[in-house]
Amino acid sequence: MAVQYTFLMAYNHKCYKIGSSVNPELYLSILQKRNPKDTIELVTYGCGITGTRLYDVYKHKLQIDDTFDFDLSDITDIKYTIATGSSLVVIGDNITPHETLELETSKHSKYVFTFGKYTGFRITEMLSPDQYDYCEWVYKYTPNRGKTCHDAMLWWISHGFSKYSGKLFDDDNLISYIMPFGKYKGLSVINLADREYVDLLMGKLKYMLSFQDLQLDILYQALRVNCILRKLKLKIVPVEDGSLS
Repeated sequence: MAVQYTFLMAYNHKCYKIGSSVNPELYLSILQKRNPKDTIELVTYGCGITGTRLYDVYKHKLQIDDTFDFDLSDITDIKYTIATGSSLVVIGDNITPHETLELETSKHSKYVFTFGKYTGFRITEMLSPDQYDYCEWVYKYTPNRGKTCHDAMLWWISHGFSKYSGKLFDDDNLISYIMPFGKYKGLSVINLADREYVDLLMGKLKYMLSFQDLQLDILYQALRVNCILRKLKLKIVPVEDGSLS
């Protein structure tokens, strides 16, 4: 019998759908062909929890069109739950999100690398996109590192990274920063879609930060937020009153 994967998909950077499929990537391709005007992205998929169960857990966030209105905290918890099934606690008939997740955070956040180029780094210090990629590589390609390392990497790439890097989203200077020059002048830095341009600019700015230019530092941090959002497959949309939607 084929394995049924639970998936989370994002629609037009505004809402989300929960479902199940034996091949979520193929299903995504079919949906994109059927709905060419929509931006549909596969956020994550796994076997940690059934689609029906996850749907029921978050039914209080269900909208009229059968989509969900999730915030960053919901999404990071859902990603972890789909991967591990361990971030939800059932007490009687009441489902209490985050309690087991907080225990996992307490345990895994203490992990320190004892190998590789980041020897001595605590996992919660791995906040750059390159460091995220390194943790993802360790998780996928070095299973011989043992269960403690494996579980810590999974926690970081599915939940911890977004939890600890999320503090950047609270800085209004970063969220509202507008590109001051170049071909994207006047556009929101954190939502620039040109990955090659963002990565190139970050590489150049990294060597200019020693000049202690506040505006360059803010631009660099805003580009970091851009990379983090790209990793999490999220988008922050500033609205007219200055809040975020």
